[in-house]
Amino acid sequence: MHRFFERVDKIFFALLGAALLFNVVITFSQVVARYVFNSPLVWQEEMSGVTMIYLVVVGTTWGIRKSIHISISVVSNFLFKKIPIIPDILEILGYIAYSILAIIYGFQLSDLTKFQTLPTLGIKQSYIYGVIPISGFIMLYFVFEKIFELWKSKKEGDKI
Repeated sequence: MHRFFERVDKIFFALLGAALLFNVVITFSQVVARYVFNSPLVWQEEMSGVTMIYLVVVGTTWGIRKSIHISISVVSNFLFKKIPIIPDILEILGYIAYSILAIIYGFQLSDLTKFQTLPTLGIKQSYIYGVIPISGFIMLYFVFEKIFELWKSKKEGDKI
C-alpha cells in the first residue's frame, strides 16, 4: 500500500508540474502573439484560467497529503507546550472542515454551472468545477490517513 501512495505522490507532482509548465507556455505564447504578431490567441485566457483552477485545487490536495501548508509552529509550540498534540488536532479539524466545504460547495458550483459553456473552448464549466468536490473527497482520505499516522505515532510513543 505504501508503494501505491508513493506512485500517487509522483502522479500528483507530475500533474502539477505539467500544468504549471503548460500555463507558463500558453501565457508566454499569448504575450508573443499579442505583441510580436499583433494577433492575440483567443483561447489562451480561458485555458489559462482552467489550468489555474486545476493547479490550485490539485495543489491544495497534494499539500495536505505532503503536510506542506503553512503552519505557525512558533505560536503553537509556545501556546501548547504541555499538550503538543493540540496543534495537530486543530490542523486536522481545519482540513476536515475545508474538505467538507469543498465537497458541498463544489457540488453546488458544478450544478449551478452545468448549463454554462466556455465560449472559446466549448467546455462545460461544470466539468471544470467538478474537480473541487472530487479533490474534497481525496483531501478527506488524506486527512484520515493523517489521523491514522498520528494515532499510530502516539500509540508507539506510549509504549516507549
